[in-house]
Amino acid sequence: MTHKISTEDAIGEVAIGRPKYLEQFMALVKIAPPWIGPVHGRTSFDVSKDAVLVLFQRSYDGKHVAVLPVSGLGSGSAYVTSCTSGDGSIVVRGRNDGEGPISERKVQVIVAVANDPFKAVTAATNYLKKLIMDSRGFESTLIDQYSKLELEGEDRTAWEDGLSYCTWNGLGADLGEDKILKALDELERAGVRIGNLIIDDNWQSIPPRSYTSSGTWTSFEANAMFPCGLKGLVEKIRAKWPYIRHIGVWHALHGYWDGITPGGAIENAYKTVQLGWRDNVKSVDRKLTFIAPEDVGKFYDDFYKFLSSCGVDAVKTDVQCRIDELIDGKDTARMARAYQDAFKKSSIKYFDRRAIYCMSHVPQILYHSLLPDDNKPVFFRSSDDFYPNVPSTHSWHIFSNAMNMILYGQLNILPDWDMFQSSLPTYNTLHAAARCLSGGPIFLTDIPGEHDVDLINSMVSPSPANRAPRALRPSQMAMASDPYVSYHASKLLQVNNTHKHSSLLGVFNISTMALTELINMKTSFRNLDQQKEYVIRAHTTGRITEPRGVLDGEDSFLVVSLEPSKWEIFTAIPVEAVGVKENIVKIAALGIKENMTGIAALRDIRLYKGDDEDTVTIQADVCALGVLVFYISDIAKDRTLERIRVHVGRKTLPTRVYSLVDSTLEIDLLNAWKDMGISEGHDESEEVVTVSVELS
Repeated sequence: MTHKISTEDAIGEVAIGRPKYLEQFMALVKIAPPWIGPVHGRTSFDVSKDAVLVLFQRSYDGKHVAVLPVSGLGSGSAYVTSCTSGDGSIVVRGRNDGEGPISERKVQVIVAVANDPFKAVTAATNYLKKLIMDSRGFESTLIDQYSKLELEGEDRTAWEDGLSYCTWNGLGADLGEDKILKALDELERAGVRIGNLIIDDNWQSIPPRSYTSSGTWTSFEANAMFPCGLKGLVEKIRAKWPYIRHIGVWHALHGYWDGITPGGAIENAYKTVQLGWRDNVKSVDRKLTFIAPEDVGKFYDDFYKFLSSCGVDAVKTDVQCRIDELIDGKDTARMARAYQDAFKKSSIKYFDRRAIYCMSHVPQILYHSLLPDDNKPVFFRSSDDFYPNVPSTHSWHIFSNAMNMILYGQLNILPDWDMFQSSLPTYNTLHAAARCLSGGPIFLTDIPGEHDVDLINSMVSPSPANRAPRALRPSQMAMASDPYVSYHASKLLQVNNTHKHSSLLGVFNISTMALTELINMKTSFRNLDQQKEYVIRAHTTGRITEPRGVLDGEDSFLVVSLEPSKWEIFTAIPVEAVGVKENIVKIAALGIKENMTGIAALRDIRLYKGDDEDTVTIQADVCALGVLVFYISDIAKDRTLERIRVHVGRKTLPTRVYSLVDSTLEIDLLNAWKDMGISEGHDESEEVVTVSVELS
């Protein structure tokens, strides 16, 4: 391998060739130490930053090539970049974090070719997953122990589906007990019931900061702004708002931004090391104090035991990139895996893996900790932060998340597209729609008293269980439909996802001009069955198409026109045809009408024909309450309300709570639940109710 040597003999580079007949490419590159983001190009490969994935299309055969540098097998990381000569060659850059020269280190690159770009990425990451699992050897015993601990964990519905509030943007850096309690009061006053609370940065005991330091951590207990301590605050919250199921706190992977306070209680209790770190913001080298790798397991066990004793049952673990930024690669090699394994083990032991990985777009973390399917998925921040006061970042935030998920959708995660504010001018609904479609959690960070309640109510729906409303998450993870659409292309951003047999497509105008485009069902929606017909519902307009096929033809296209910062979510639902009285009736369950991703309320749907062939019964299992909509062809023409029977469980609903609208039957489950005693006899721990519709 030809390579160039740095002063530390830590970096090696080798050109592996120039893509011929390159039509277009997308690369996910390091835009900052904690984050990756997308770059695009055509004709010639030109990427000046380190890339963790390159995907390109060949012009002569249309095939797609995924180039994935291998990290996570040992010490060091690998990236892909372009040759500085500008000839379009792909260069592999290997970083050596272990002992010995870079020339002795094996650097691998996985290349996969497929007719579909997403299949190429999947093939490459599946092969990397196999390499990592095969390389673990003795570590597999530890992983098995983790998994057994997790099997004994509790139901995660509230954590994954509950509406969450994070203090960061809403309450600011001057955090304290009073601010948090007042914010929760304001949420309740507005009628917003959250299921989870994250107490973000600035609760920890931090000595006064200076210009040269972002702060160090002294002791486990909360600072003086929390006069009752962390435990006292948590007890107050749980007593007053019992519907808040989980309370989490923020901390850095290594304690705090600039590590552990020298001479403080934490340093005195554990072995520590001082390591060199490059501050890229201030362009200076500094020494930070860390818990030594041989003591970090004990530290994490003690810290999370303390949090658990305070009633805390989740963590947001931030600044995970810091260890990767250490000046000496050998320090990174000693620290990285020890910290990740200690964090993982203790988060399982004490919090049932309720953990948020943040600032962790580091290959070693991605592939060692998050690629293997050996545990429950964790929340993973999939992009840089939400910046409420920087308008230029909002469209980019949606775009970068959608593109990053082309790779991150292969990880064992639930994607966290970050918190947002429901009352944000101009972009609030754009952010909200993206979060609903993402397949991940929904975090608010509203300023107290500034809430768009109608918007929030379109993101979450009441649950049949007696708890806070739930987000209706699609069953997969959202990502861009076309990986090659660049940010400045003046094209609609299409983001797709699926829920069971239905497919969702979010269309976002992230440009500065009004746009009109034809949307091809076959290429834009995900996993449509070409042998089936679908009805398509648009959320913002409520329009529902007649059943249509997926194959090429006039009906396989949708015309979409959107102003800047506007959006639409289309849901394609498969149609089932049944014979009733010599007629063919086409039926589809469309989900909860008022929710952006209302199809995700459906757990199952079943059709039964009566013995006399004159009746059909539709049964739908739903996990949320609202206006439940069924498409039933010609229902308004062929039937009256008196010929329709609707049941929830064993109770029959009166006709006043359902109606016929064009070719749909709408059932107001929420009002029936509240006002008619339908909930009587329902087990409050049960998340699902069955709705039956009899047609004759």
